[in-house]
Amino acid sequence: MSFLYPKTGKKARRTSGAYLGYTATRTAARGLEAELAVIYYSDWPPDHLPKPTTDMGRKTQKSQPGPSKESHNIGEMLQRPNSKMATRPEAGEHRSDSQTGTTTPGDSPIMSPAMTPLEAMADQDPQAPATKQDIANLLRELRHMTAANLDAVCTKVQAVSARTQTMETEVQDLKREVHNLLHSHTYLTLRVDLAEDCKRCANIKLRRVSDTIDQAELPQYLRWLMDSLLPHSQAKKIQLEGCYRINKSQQAPSDASRDIIVRYQSVADRNRILAAVKGKPSPDPEVPLSNATNRRVS
Repeated sequence: MSFLYPKTGKKARRTSGAYLGYTATRTAARGLEAELAVIYYSDWPPDHLPKPTTDMGRKTQKSQPGPSKESHNIGEMLQRPNSKMATRPEAGEHRSDSQTGTTTPGDSPIMSPAMTPLEAMADQDPQAPATKQDIANLLRELRHMTAANLDAVCTKVQAVSARTQTMETEVQDLKREVHNLLHSHTYLTLRVDLAEDCKRCANIKLRRVSDTIDQAELPQYLRWLMDSLLPHSQAKKIQLEGCYRINKSQQAPSDASRDIIVRYQSVADRNRILAAVKGKPSPDPEVPLSNATNRRVS
């Protein structure tokens, strides 16, 4: 088994003994860093150890004051106990570097014979890869933590879904009712217009009736007019429903009288009156009598 010295690339062969650990010292010179490492074996004499020096290490030794040469003496850095195992520093003990002035804690990572390098690296490295068992335990814990929250969320989602479905049903019912109301309104409008048209079919407009005849005297005047147009027997059968004057149009002369609307109970009575006056001349030469009486009143 062999190990590589840092920076130098030289091999250190292991002949016998147990691997105890390593120490690393850093020296700084002109803004550069160099590392020196020594591998301890319990049966190596200090004089037989090679000196892991590099160009950078020699430059560092030259740049440091006199005590630095003694501090880099490998013989002083080695420990030679009576037993075959080198003593480890106690916990909490600190080693100081005379050249750099840095302090290295005594509980620095030193591997024991019972630990493999991989186990030691896993214990020391906080970013060691997780195992399948660790991932399974983490997933199980996450599922246990989120199970209750997921159940509560599912319950709320179901309640919201039920309310949404109820609201959609109510909206559809309201749309149906609005459609029915619109249909009913249209139907009623058509019926009213039809009824008004039917009523207007029994109306007659009279013109050139003097305004000196007031509203109370109009029915008596109309009765006299029907008697003069129709035989007395037919005039008695005609029933008046109502009569009233309408406002003058903007094109009418200022001295013109207002027209009169006469409403009969049946269209047949209206037709009898129109048939009686059909052959007679119109009082207004510009408007025929038949057209004047058949005009629709708005």
